[in-house]
Amino acid sequence: MKKLITIFVNTPFYANIIIAILLAGGLFSYHSMKKSFFPERSPRFITVRVFYPGASPKEMDEGVTTRVEEAIRGIVGIKEIKSTSSENFSLVKIETTGVYDLNETLTEVKNAVDGISSLPSAAERPIISKQRSTTWAMNLSITGKGDLKSLKKYAYKIEDDFYASGIISQINLSGFPSVEISVEISEENLLRYKLTFDEIQRAIAVNNTDISGGMIKSGKEEILIRSRARS
Repeated sequence: MKKLITIFVNTPFYANIIIAILLAGGLFSYHSMKKSFFPERSPRFITVRVFYPGASPKEMDEGVTTRVEEAIRGIVGIKEIKSTSSENFSLVKIETTGVYDLNETLTEVKNAVDGISSLPSAAERPIISKQRSTTWAMNLSITGKGDLKSLKKYAYKIEDDFYASGIISQINLSGFPSVEISVEISEENLLRYKLTFDEIQRAIAVNNTDISGGMIKSGKEEILIRSRARS
């Protein structure tokens, strides 16, 4: 090393050539390097959508969502499964580990879902797709002295305005809980009427049913039959 340093000190021409080569190589690498203001990430998600006209959230969960989850649970390469069951619709979101090729995992998921023979006959054919990678364009926070309900109302209004502009394609709202119904009964009333929590729960369930009775089709229209009881 000392001999090499001595050569560079005595003959700086060689040192200047090496520096010039390093600078030229660095400039060439910089200009040929792939650059992005929002770097793209490899897609890792697969979604399974099932439409079941006339079905309640409970029917979707028991008849569709649970069976899809059971069919794909043993597939290698799946990291996490999240599902949502709503009226007429079931969504199963699959996050892969990223170790295996996404197209191969997509094919295995399709084969597993197509092999389910116990889906309701009225349910439509499952739609299975891989999610394309997306990048954030901006974050918008809404704050104020108003209550949470008012802020939530403003957030939905802004969301509608963004969609109406024709420029924004996807918006994700967060920061507030879902709407819930709370039933509160004082201990005094429970003792007065000699009621238990189980009896109250059964009474609420009986008087709040949402059951699908199928569909009647004609040449001009489709009629959904549903039994609803709300009190």
